[in-house]
Amino acid sequence: MDQIEGTDVYKLKVTLKSGDTRYYYMDTDSYVPIKYETKRIIRGTPQESETTLGDYKQVGGWFLPFSLETRQKGSSGSQKITFDKIEFNVPIDSTRYSRPKPPTGGGSL
Repeated sequence: MDQIEGTDVYKLKVTLKSGDTRYYYMDTDSYVPIKYETKRIIRGTPQESETTLGDYKQVGGWFLPFSLETRQKGSSGSQKITFDKIEFNVPIDSTRYSRPKPPTGGGSL
């Protein structure tokens, strides 16, 4: 148990095969993650980041965050991503996955 901005949360520690560690902070009422912290080694140097998730909306029976804000620990800057719309199982035209045709014309090298 822990608290994030006055909200009671479950704090879960996950260690990946790579040795990277993640801490997930799950809301005790809705069980959605409201924050996670990542500790990893990049080129021998420990790197820590934290991501805050918010603006949850129900989509296709799931509660999904429409807002994510990530920052490196010790840095004043952050990156924020906001989604306007999330959809499941939207049909996609199969031509999007076909190989483009080679250009025509008399070009030479």
